[in-house]
Amino acid sequence: EATPHPRRKPTSSGKTLCAAVHEADAMMGLARCGAEPKDPTGLHVLLVSLDFTLLSENIYRKLFEPGAFHCCPKCMGVRHVCRCEGDWDGRKRDAPPLIPPRMVKETAWLDKRRGVPVKCWLRNGVVIDFRSTDQGRAKFQGIPWDRVWCDEEATNDDDIMNEIERGLIDRKWVMKISATPLAASLTMVNWSERAAQEKADNELREGDGEAQHVPYYEEVQLFTDDNLALDPLEIERFFENMGEEEEGVRRRGEFLVQQGLVYGREFDKNVHLCDTFRVPQDWTVYEIMDPGHANAFATLYWAVDPEGDHWLFDELYLRREDIPDVIAKQKALLDGGSVALDGQHRAQRCLIDPAADQTGPGMP
Repeated sequence: EATPHPRRKPTSSGKTLCAAVHEADAMMGLARCGAEPKDPTGLHVLLVSLDFTLLSENIYRKLFEPGAFHCCPKCMGVRHVCRCEGDWDGRKRDAPPLIPPRMVKETAWLDKRRGVPVKCWLRNGVVIDFRSTDQGRAKFQGIPWDRVWCDEEATNDDDIMNEIERGLIDRKWVMKISATPLAASLTMVNWSERAAQEKADNELREGDGEAQHVPYYEEVQLFTDDNLALDPLEIERFFENMGEEEEGVRRRGEFLVQQGLVYGREFDKNVHLCDTFRVPQDWTVYEIMDPGHANAFATLYWAVDPEGDHWLFDELYLRREDIPDVIAKQKALLDGGSVALDGQHRAQRCLIDPAADQTGPGMP
């Protein structure tokens, strides 16, 4: 009989819980949705989150403590599949842990009081590593894993993600990301694009009568409005005063970089955007550069009018370009290539990221 944990309340179903159920099944050798069960003996699993608090709350407790969701004590089903008699609120109870305590052989703790583990050994031979991306790249180097689950914005450090993927190459198993795309994660964007391309390629093969390939990348979107555990009126109330872009991210999984916003959350398209107009010759024009190569060379063009108002009127975002090509495109934009400029302009001020000298030889 599971008892509620004093530090947490049962949660509604969502992407993290779905991923937790999927990983628990894999570590227990179970299979759902018609898949064939696999022997988990010898599995080396990596579970990752952005910091130790999320690692404890979002991953460890959902897997190893009761109350990740509510279930019926009779049929053990959740609310939307249970058909037992009686009021749900009166009969529901905390679900038992996804990984039963009897399966846990030993746990090594970073901070046992806060519930932050480092490693866990299961009695069926599964070994689980717990990592936080704020530990840095070195903690992810040199270790091969069979399965990896990254939760939330654990995926916004490309160097760490490269180390994790490297650790999977020889094992040929699975890596999963469960997240709302709020962070600057090129990994998530790239995976989404590749999944869409693979899906399109398979549709073409099917149309040509050819055998479809097993996808290397796969994307599953869970929409807020389809979550049966949430009240539709509460969903509408939550999104009522939210900005259009953030609502798209949280409601439909659209990609938008929210981390490190230049304008801040007070940015409003209805207030801060205007129709395109020609920048007068007597306005001061700034050229603001963030040098890069593989991570893109970004240039913003900013004008200040005589009243002191600031106008961002154009940008360049160039990937894998040599310096002469970057300069040529910057010059072409100021020579009339921008729809916001009337004739030739020049930047009276040029600002460059102070960390530019870290980008390598040859960068300005």
